[in-house]
Amino acid sequence: MKILYIAHYRENSGWSEFAKHHILALDAIGVDVVPRQVKLNDEWNEPHPRIEELEKKSAEGCDVIIQCLLPHHYQYQGGAKNIGVYFTETSDFTYSSWPSHINMMDEAWVTNQDAIEVAKHSGIEIPVKQVSPALDLSKYTQDYQIANDIKEQNGNEFLFYFIGDFRRRKNLSAALKAFHIEFGPHEPANIVIKTTKYGIDSQRLRQDVINQISAIKTGLRLYPSLDDYKKEIIITDHLTDAQMGSLHKTCDCLVAPSFGEALGLVVLDGMGFGNYVISTDIGGPSEYILHGQDGFLTAINNDICFGVSEDTFPFLMTAREEWYNADIEDLRKQMRRAYSGEFNHIPTNAHNKVKEFNYDQTGKQIVDLIEAK
Repeated sequence: MKILYIAHYRENSGWSEFAKHHILALDAIGVDVVPRQVKLNDEWNEPHPRIEELEKKSAEGCDVIIQCLLPHHYQYQGGAKNIGVYFTETSDFTYSSWPSHINMMDEAWVTNQDAIEVAKHSGIEIPVKQVSPALDLSKYTQDYQIANDIKEQNGNEFLFYFIGDFRRRKNLSAALKAFHIEFGPHEPANIVIKTTKYGIDSQRLRQDVINQISAIKTGLRLYPSLDDYKKEIIITDHLTDAQMGSLHKTCDCLVAPSFGEALGLVVLDGMGFGNYVISTDIGGPSEYILHGQDGFLTAINNDICFGVSEDTFPFLMTAREEWYNADIEDLRKQMRRAYSGEFNHIPTNAHNKVKEFNYDQTGKQIVDLIEAK
């Protein structure tokens, strides 16, 4: 078996991280894999050194082609098994061009059972299978320094944290509403916001975040002045891998109230670093988090997709689709449970759960999926 793996793995995105570690997992178990990069934007990061070596190999003779790409970029090649890998976070994509592109492949792979049902509703006629992510487990055991600048500001406070793009789907507003309603200004708790937005510089983004926070606090009307609320810690600068590890080690509970996550790599990272995690009960996180055992899942309310502007393509995430809003009351409850210290078994369980996604196990699963009839 020789696999050509086509993806945009030089970007800073969940798609690229997923593809990169799939390639490394296949290589780790001795599969002949040839990676090829597709460039979709101005980002052009240095790949993993091993992937750079694998790129030098010839793609001649590949009998399996995996394309981890936006489906409208799929190309079918005769004489090989063609597999399309894609991610979706809403109720369907019927009104997009995706179904016709996916259906020309031999089979499609998604990352959760919800996505398999979505494929059926959207008119996908080829076999659709579930594939796991692969994780570099070594990053969770490195010796990261505590972020002293954060600790000095907050002492022994319990730190919730949010990591995600500054876009509507990530639903930062839900995390902020739940935190400020549930935790008064004199309780020893705070929330750290680490966010980025493609094409926006750090200072401008910081001001955009501050403006959203102020609007939320004004709308909550809990205290006479905005100055009476807890002052969040906002990070909009680029962080290295080591600095991201330090952030995870410094904080206590990751809050990820996204409207939908096909996979949720940030949630898996929070678990891998041995933290509490709270996620909406949909998509990838609903499958690998056992509520109350290795994390917390919040109740959801179905809602139309609304307010997505420049975040995605015009034919996706329209009001013809639904997504899944975190129930604020339940999110408050789960944040209080994490803060209470009564569930101190969770961080250890969470750290152990991500070991299921090691390179060997996922690599073998990929091969099994390819060979399955």
